Amino acid sequence: MKKQILTIASALILASSLSAGDMLTGDTKLACEAILCLSSGTRPGECSPSINKYFSIKHKKWSDTVNARRNFLRLCPVDGADEKDPVFADLRDNVLPNVDARKCTADYINNHPETKCVKESCGERRCRCVEYEYRPATKMPTGCEALIAHSYTNIRPVNTCGTTRWYSENEWNGGKINIKISEDEFKRLKSKGATNISSYANNSKFCRRNKNMNFCNSFYKFDEIKKDCWINRD
Repeated sequence: MKKQILTIASALILASSLSAGDMLTGDTKLACEAILCLSSGTRPGECSPSINKYFSIKHKKWSDTVNARRNFLRLCPVDGADEKDPVFADLRDNVLPNVDARKCTADYINNHPETKCVKESCGERRCRCVEYEYRPATKMPTGCEALIAHSYTNIRPVNTCGTTRWYSENEWNGGKINIKISEDEFKRLKSKGATNISSYANNSKFCRRNKNMNFCNSFYKFDEIKKDCWINRD
């Protein structure tokens, strides 16, 4: 439903902007495209010029950046259609300038996992983290709620994994977790043609003489870490 509302609203805004019979050009065109692209969770390559232009607007103070970006977006529409549509004006003037919409998509959230420090190295003056653990993000970045809740946007990232366990740096970077299993489970998986299993035989002198001792043989399966937990839903 929100997608239909966005499509209709976008069409009306652009149609109004073109009422004079002229094609939009320059910054006016980029401003209108930026509004449409930033309001969608799926952004094709055609969005790049307008989005790059929008986020290139920066000042030392965040409040100045917000005002400058708002003024850029206000180039669209060109005939006062925003006065007829306060919902659109709210999106353009209040929501979009105050949120980094790039951070509100599933792709961004999936590429920015949560981290926590599990080991520190401390000197005389300060400590620094030397070992982290990672897990898929469990919540959206700050500010995304307002953008998602707006009736003229079609951004709806959903977490399909919930809260998962923390993974060591090696596990996270390798994309797999090593799970110890019983010999019976190993044989059962092997009989089914599983390829994500392995076995390890202890090569100590004792184990070479006592190969059937349980602790001399270890069996494992490897599970992929699901990192793409967030998806964009229409």
